[in-house]
Amino acid sequence: MTLAPGQSRAAAALSSDQVSYQPLGAVAVERTVRDKLREQVSVKDFGAVGDGVADDRAAIQAAIDQLQSLGGGRLFLPAGTYNVGAAIDLSAIDHLWIDGCGQDNTTIRTTSATASIFFCGADRKYRKFSNFTLGSTVAKTDGAHFDLLAERRSIFQDLKLSGWFNAFRLRGFEECEISRCKIVNPSGAGTALLLGAPGAGGQGANLHVIGCFLRGNDDISQNAPTGLWGVQAFDVDALYMIDSDIGGFVQGDMRIAPNTRAANFYLTSCFFDATRSNHCVLIEGDGVKRQFSFSNCWFASAGKLAQGNVEACGVAIRNVGAYAGLEFNGCRFFNNSGSGARLEYPGSIAFKTCVFESNGGGAPRHGFSYIPAVAAPGPLLSACSFVANGPKGLSLSELARQVRVLDVDLDNGADVPAGTLAKASGYDGSSDVVASATTIRISPWHEFVDISGGSNIAGIHATYSGHLVTLKFDAAPTVIDASQNLVLAGHFVAAAGATLTLRCDGATWWEVARSRN
Repeated sequence: MTLAPGQSRAAAALSSDQVSYQPLGAVAVERTVRDKLREQVSVKDFGAVGDGVADDRAAIQAAIDQLQSLGGGRLFLPAGTYNVGAAIDLSAIDHLWIDGCGQDNTTIRTTSATASIFFCGADRKYRKFSNFTLGSTVAKTDGAHFDLLAERRSIFQDLKLSGWFNAFRLRGFEECEISRCKIVNPSGAGTALLLGAPGAGGQGANLHVIGCFLRGNDDISQNAPTGLWGVQAFDVDALYMIDSDIGGFVQGDMRIAPNTRAANFYLTSCFFDATRSNHCVLIEGDGVKRQFSFSNCWFASAGKLAQGNVEACGVAIRNVGAYAGLEFNGCRFFNNSGSGARLEYPGSIAFKTCVFESNGGGAPRHGFSYIPAVAAPGPLLSACSFVANGPKGLSLSELARQVRVLDVDLDNGADVPAGTLAKASGYDGSSDVVASATTIRISPWHEFVDISGGSNIAGIHATYSGHLVTLKFDAAPTVIDASQNLVLAGHFVAAAGATLTLRCDGATWWEVARSRN
């Protein structure tokens, strides 16, 4: 700037609306510097300090209120630590973008044990929150970092949330996205992602959770969790969770508990890992649970944290409400203290191409358990593998009915009482040698069984309708016709090398062929 003779610099100063701003480009329109600056508001324009000492809540609120008067806009948070002693109110503004300089570079911290950081008590839409950290200077006993009543078409991206009681509390939502967020190191016994609330229906629809990392501890000393739950979902329709890692919580990594209805949950390539007191994923609630799909997910180490519950399972489905269309495809159930999966409800549930490995360790903890409260049809297990589970890969209670276990690979057999199976096929690596006795039990997956010893046989535990098995004898017992559940052409007096082929109808064994060789 050139000064006229005798003119002071102060007298020559120009305001921003007197200085032109010329963008690059032949067709760009010249504007003033003021117009350019107004494209973005900084919290420091309203007096925020960001030194980690001053209470910057009033300045941040003033900046948001200014944007609200303009119909929305972008609020910039320069690098710094902004303390807030009360909630920042977002109830009056749509079309808001709050953007920082990156996780741990821009931080907003609450200094209240009970207050939320961001609060909205109204139906609001088209908002974005990105590139900053939310934290706390005190142990939290209530509140949430995001406490939002009815959020629509909003995005939460590249955020870090620590020191929380509840991290996200979305009481209602529609078409929202939470992506690339890190939710760790809680300071209170709450939930990382709380969707809806007990006792109310119709709370949310279409939430996308993508590439997020949730921990109930600081992700270093995982044996000391503070957060109770990773995700709690009540009456939610359409939850899409992809490529996310959830673990290290006191109670469990995920709880689905609708009051009226939860439907259309699609979880893909998610990792549920390490709990203390409860299951990795718990599905319960009085409402209807419909159309759930877990694809390529891991359910691991339930009850394995210090002082863990030996009954904690990878997945537990309780006998409450109603179920329809639940599927687990290509999932792995690994190293859980209790069963890999435990079902108490007889709804339409299927496990396909899943692996159950190193679960359990004592009855009733197995690779997979189905324990209905009343006699009821059970699930479908198709093309599943059972490896090193204890004491058995698969266990069905006496009340199980019409369970289909097809094309499976069992390394140590199954506990399947008579009348529980509708169909069985595949490979059972347990011994195919059975000692002769008054009543014997054979594996539903064995088609050729060696019978040792000379004790007479009067009955065989039923397996499933259509099971065809050939018995080969190494001694000379008699298999007794018309005794217990055997229907033969007559008594079969065996000899070493003799065979007897039988077919089960679900209750009775019928002779097909015999050979005394």
